[in-house]
Amino acid sequence: FNPVTASSPTSGKPIQLLNMPAGVRLVINLHPAQLWSNDRQFAEFRASLGPLGAWLETQITELAKQPPQLIEEMLIGIILGPRGTAPEVAAVVHFAEPQQRAELLRIYNGTPHQEFSTDVKINNGFAYRIVNDKTVAICPELYVEDLATFQNTPAMTSDNLQEILKGTDRERLVSVVFDPNDLEQHRETLFPAEAGLVVEKGLRWLG
Repeated sequence: FNPVTASSPTSGKPIQLLNMPAGVRLVINLHPAQLWSNDRQFAEFRASLGPLGAWLETQITELAKQPPQLIEEMLIGIILGPRGTAPEVAAVVHFAEPQQRAELLRIYNGTPHQEFSTDVKINNGFAYRIVNDKTVAICPELYVEDLATFQNTPAMTSDNLQEILKGTDRERLVSVVFDPNDLEQHRETLFPAEAGLVVEKGLRWLG
């Protein structure tokens, strides 16, 4: 049983790269609270991913600064550089429940990007933008201006990815959008080495 494909078809809107930096080449949209729930089918699915499942949980927690169980939906955008270099990662986190602004400011603290606004903070090389009480956008500091530029208009990416995104459905438990050539060239820097076979298996399951 594969809970990801069993939850399809769904009837959600296409994935859009809102609150994302330009240049994203690999897109992952997932629903962590469901995938990391105590439901047996999802627990079995996570177990089947082996090292990749544990790695993914760690990546989500470190990037979002919250455990997967509190995140209703998470959009992850990966910017790829020259082959062999580490990718840059951005994300839009949608919480399952509204958050108090004071709590968001505590979690996503740092130096204000603009003197008279606390909406965007810079900390340890990352920019954090509080979009509303359920949504936070995160990107490398280098792309901080894009968080405002692409607040209401999807961020620019390749024509190929734009066409693929038109056919996606953000209600699916997991969606992965990429150019196969990019994945082949950057696989060694995108995923842990011990998860190579699991990555291939997971991508086949996801279609």
